[in-house]
Amino acid sequence: MLRPQIFQRKESLLPLYEQNYMLFRLILPNMPNEKGWFALEAQGRLPVYVHRLSAQPYTSEWLLGHFFPQRQRRFSPDYTIRVYHDARLVEALPPMQKPVGEVRAYKLALNRALGEWLDYCHRHRYRLNAAAATADLPLLEDLK
Repeated sequence: MLRPQIFQRKESLLPLYEQNYMLFRLILPNMPNEKGWFALEAQGRLPVYVHRLSAQPYTSEWLLGHFFPQRQRRFSPDYTIRVYHDARLVEALPPMQKPVGEVRAYKLALNRALGEWLDYCHRHRYRLNAAAATADLPLLEDLK
């Protein structure tokens, strides 16, 4: 008997989402309630900036990355993530539409890359700078 293709997949996105949630919360254990840019700092490293794009009762969306004012692509890496607070998951959202056959592989690669970057931030002890929590960055529209 042939099994549906969905059950034959070996790699799942769910463990990546769980790991990304754990790493995100280690870096940002107390998520700011207000909107705006926030600086996460680590000794001897470039700051990481986070911006809450939206917040609903069970989810929130965030923009994460380093800011390089002198470069053409000023915000890099440029991750938009959705945090599922009740399920304790973090998903990197694709920046563009992909053909249906490519979506899963793209999401796997994108969420693996997010996990590696969050792990880098965790290993280098990035933390929210409570003294200067907000960062003076350009408007979101001006970053793209």
